[in-house]
Amino acid sequence: MSQDAAPPEGLSLRAQARLAHVDAVRDAAEYLIQQAPTSTDQHAAPGEYITAARRARLLALQLLDRAVLLELSAGATWDVVADRLSWPLDTVLARYEDMWKAWKTSPDAGTTAEQVDSWYSRVCPGAPPNAVSAGLF
Repeated sequence: MSQDAAPPEGLSLRAQARLAHVDAVRDAAEYLIQQAPTSTDQHAAPGEYITAARRARLLALQLLDRAVLLELSAGATWDVVADRLSWPLDTVLARYEDMWKAWKTSPDAGTTAEQVDSWYSRVCPGAPPNAVSAGLF
């Protein structure tokens, strides 16, 4: 699993994958927290909760995709990924092999370390200002 291209921001491929993972965590968390208030329940359209749950599922699948890229960037083998997903290896390769090749060639975290640090500080008051980026390497 060579690192064919230099990742942006001078970060390693693994660090870029971790930022992409946090970006997906942020997207899911922000969406899910918006589903908690009940003050507008009386105005909910039929099927609205199902639609919201389906959107949450899509965000979770995006997070799963990013987690696979992170694991591969950290050196996991395809066998380990298949085992952790409880999927046959050929299914894992069919879903993720091209995605992985594209990621290695042109990693795109979708965010910056500063952006995720700022978000995390907002949602977790008292956290260190670099709580997310401190462990990137």
